[in-house]
Amino acid sequence: MKKLFFFFIICLSSLCVSAQSYPTGQSKDSIKLDGIYSTYSSTLSFYIYKPLSYDSLTSPLLIGLNGVGGDGTSTISHLQDIAERRHALIIGPNL
Repeated sequence: MKKLFFFFIICLSSLCVSAQSYPTGQSKDSIKLDGIYSTYSSTLSFYIYKPLSYDSLTSPLLIGLNGVGGDGTSTISHLQDIAERRHALIIGPNL
């Protein structure tokens, strides 16, 4: 549970603090975690889906957690209709 909490903090800080803007549609990004989250890998990758109607001030953020052995693309494909309807940004981590 503690690792999952740190994962959310790191993902949200990378999305909010970075000057990078994500293109509309699906894209992949990663964060280098030297010394913070080194149980499995030092690089944490995740997929992002941004609809055309996304507004960074009023749109919600959906975090889709997949099961064991999945990746972020499977959660994005399941939540894509909801994101289009609600104008939400989806983050699907590769666990």
